[in-house]
Amino acid sequence: MQNYYEILEISEKASPEVIERVYKLLAKKYHPDLNPENPKAAEERFKKISEAYDVLSNETKRKEYDAQLRAERVMKEQEANAKRAQTTQPTEYVDDDDLYDDDTYSKERDYNMNKAYNDAYTDIMNKMGIKFVQKKSPKERILQLKSLGLTLLTFSILIGIIWAIPFTRNKLIAFYENNAPLKAIVDIFFGGNKDEEPNANSFIGVKGK
Repeated sequence: MQNYYEILEISEKASPEVIERVYKLLAKKYHPDLNPENPKAAEERFKKISEAYDVLSNETKRKEYDAQLRAERVMKEQEANAKRAQTTQPTEYVDDDDLYDDDTYSKERDYNMNKAYNDAYTDIMNKMGIKFVQKKSPKERILQLKSLGLTLLTFSILIGIIWAIPFTRNKLIAFYENNAPLKAIVDIFFGGNKDEEPNANSFIGVKGK
């Protein structure tokens, strides 16, 4: 990622006025028409200066760029810390291939590093007041689906246990019979017999005790 501040030779805290003034000076200095001795190099530098100015002179673009720049620095710092940790505390490898897989470890490390970068970038964007929704990876979506499935299974088992106990079952039936709005909702979703009064037993398909 290019550092536009370094290209314009300014501080990251530079004001819009300073950015405007420096850009005009550099654009004039490196304009291809004013550098006939080396027009290609001047043109390349001129394009970079124009690109940097286009981003830093726009308040919205500059905020987004600053957030990306900070996130990249956080990522690099984490990588440096990881390398230092590996240097000071060498990893003990297990000879058994079933217990340790280099390819699996590499994928897990890349996933963790990318997640750390994305989390840092999202946090910075949110702190700056920029709403940013981070797309979830396939692995995270699978974990969410597993969690949802486990929750639904637990809820179903709990309902089954409650319904198997006569006392709680009778309480639920009585609650249904005395709740007109609930009856109306059941009739809408499951269909009701207009010729007879609906009741919990007929809806559930069992005889109350």
